[in-house]
Amino acid sequence: MQEENKILDKMHRQKVAEVEKLTQTVRELEEAVLAGGAAANAVRDYQRKVQEMNVMLNIILLELLVGMLCKLP
Repeated sequence: MQEENKILDKMHRQKVAEVEKLTQTVRELEEAVLAGGAAANAVRDYQRKVQEMNVMLNIILLELLVGMLCKLP
């Protein structure tokens, strides 16, 4: 009986260690997912800014073209 208890105790300690490792892995994966989400948000923000800048550039180019056309004889 005592030997069985030792074996069961050892198995229990191993399972606890496995659960602790898995818990740490889950924490790391959660952090990676959150970091990935933050990076994706940053990329979307930069894409939006680039689109806004392209619109502004097109407006400026159109204004420049209109100004040049108005100076034609």
